[in-house]
Amino acid sequence: MSEQSKSIEQTRKIWSNYWATGAVEACLGGESQQSAALLTFWHEIFARFKSCQSVLDVATGNGFLPRLFLSTSPIAEMTFDAVDIAQINPTWLEQGGWSASIALRFHDEVLVEQLPFPDASFDWVISQFGVEYSDVERSLTEIARVLKPDGRIAFVIHDQHSLIVARAKEELQHLEWFFEQHFFNHTLMMCQLMAKAGTESGRKALSQDEGAIQSRITFNQLLSAAQNRAKTGKYSELIYELLDATMSGLNDSRQRADASIGETKLRDLQQAYQDMLVRQKALVACARNEQQIRNFAHILGRKLEKLVQLKTPDGLSIGWCVTFG
Repeated sequence: MSEQSKSIEQTRKIWSNYWATGAVEACLGGESQQSAALLTFWHEIFARFKSCQSVLDVATGNGFLPRLFLSTSPIAEMTFDAVDIAQINPTWLEQGGWSASIALRFHDEVLVEQLPFPDASFDWVISQFGVEYSDVERSLTEIARVLKPDGRIAFVIHDQHSLIVARAKEELQHLEWFFEQHFFNHTLMMCQLMAKAGTESGRKALSQDEGAIQSRITFNQLLSAAQNRAKTGKYSELIYELLDATMSGLNDSRQRADASIGETKLRDLQQAYQDMLVRQKALVACARNEQQIRNFAHILGRKLEKLVQLKTPDGLSIGWCVTFG
């Protein structure tokens, strides 16, 4: 397997794990002001859709944009295809509630660089925080191929100076610190001690075990250092969530006097945060500046219609909104 193929498979696995949780989006973190601004942009785009048109959403994830469109659009007939590199899990489809005349089709394990559609298939190609994660030159060439001659494009793209990127950078620092400190190795070791502490005889043995005492001191020092990081950080939710999940796993081992219960939870936790580290690195790396996005027009062979920074009411950047015609 080539290095490129290995990279694709790693990306597919990491994002498949994320979308398997049922999450609908990956970048906003529940920020209401950011969500409201994005909704306004997409409502404006959806208002330009016409009956019987065909739409392609690239890097759809669990279908945030199709879901938004179906929940707000009065259009009676529409074909809507959505693709993603990962195995996706749009559980919201089970709710139904939209017109049967709107054909919605999800295609997972599809690269934007290799779209499985004929030339000139779509009236619109859209994406929110997605296309920039791909090999942009190849992806935009493919998008231009499947777009009809009079078709339109609408993207929301990560801005290098946005709130989302600032959060990702700080969270990366936190994650790298936890892994550099071998935090998860220490927690797995503590599972053994907590399981022993679940019985009276185990507690007695631990009180006389110098190695166990030192392990507990080291672990408590790590907890204290992590809490201090959280106090000084601007985006510290990740730290608090990680510590809460860690203590939950350790308490399970103690309550049931069984190290394996906590170890399973903590290994899953370690993998989840390892995946997050890779995702956040990719987010920071793929963020674009204004000139880079203007250059998209040359690759697409399309006219740049609109390029603006989407902002919160406080004037802070959320991302770039761009349309091509």
